[in-house]
Amino acid sequence: MKKEHKLPIKMGQLLSFSSKLLVNRFLTDQEDEVLAKIQQEELKERLQLAATKQVLVVLHVATKKSNQYETVSGFIATKKINGSHIIVKSATAKKQLRMIAVETIVKMSQLPLTPPEKPAHEA
Repeated sequence: MKKEHKLPIKMGQLLSFSSKLLVNRFLTDQEDEVLAKIQQEELKERLQLAATKQVLVVLHVATKKSNQYETVSGFIATKKINGSHIIVKSATAKKQLRMIAVETIVKMSQLPLTPPEKPAHEA
């Protein structure tokens, strides 16, 4: 008899937990938006640093088609990152320029800003 009574209790607990989780996620949408803005500002700072140092960058860019990404490599052509777009000069095709929206950049990699230190025996 006890097993029959545990099933409705477990179902009630599961329903209660999922309702609390749903309400919690609904209320934390604002926190997600703030986190996304902070990440965009950090990305802009990294792009600005790469532009001033003329460092080769590799960008993972989301395309308009869903679930597809494009990899773009090159140098940032503008010295100052002001707006929502950047211009990337291709590393392979010297005359190719691409305008990329900052919000479409998923990931950014770059060469080190300072050259690696040589070991003591090579100096």
